[in-house]
Amino acid sequence: MEMKSKPETKIRPQAAAIEPKFKMKGSRTIFHHLFRAQLADFLKNKSFKKDQPDITKVPHVHFYHTCNSTGKPQQFTAAVGGHFHEVTWSLDPISGEPVAKCGPPLKKVALPGPDGLTVYENQPIEFLDKVGSMGKRGRLIVDEHTHDMLYEGTDEITSDKIRETQGATRAALTDGLESARQTLAANNVSIGE
Repeated sequence: MEMKSKPETKIRPQAAAIEPKFKMKGSRTIFHHLFRAQLADFLKNKSFKKDQPDITKVPHVHFYHTCNSTGKPQQFTAAVGGHFHEVTWSLDPISGEPVAKCGPPLKKVALPGPDGLTVYENQPIEFLDKVGSMGKRGRLIVDEHTHDMLYEGTDEITSDKIRETQGATRAALTDGLESARQTLAANNVSIGE
């Protein structure tokens, strides 16, 4: 009787662990970039007389967030001195760092719209000198200052964090009658309908 040899067992080298690739639903990550507009002067009308501007230069800065607290993309800087700027941003192709470009100043103006509704429009900052107090009569003075934008940093925000922040805000809101309820309860007063 011949002995049968046992089949050889081959030991396979273990492959590296595979990173799971989930298709997450209801959760997302947002990158919030913060930019600071460098110091620049805007034109401020000190005059109280219509069409007789008295222009002075005022130094100021702005901040620009690429998205708001709910993750919605933002297009404009925060308003300072009655104006704001449209900002476009991208990633620098060489350094990979976010860079932003600032446009001229704008103001939000309410205009009568169709059906008597108010329509808001962004307009440039202009001063009309009808009487010639700042030079030539009828001259239009336009504020065209811009800012160099400085990248401050980036925050990673998850949709869970956004929901948590909104929940905290909602929980803090009350109807304003809590102290009145406490007073009524302390005096054993009940109100029925």
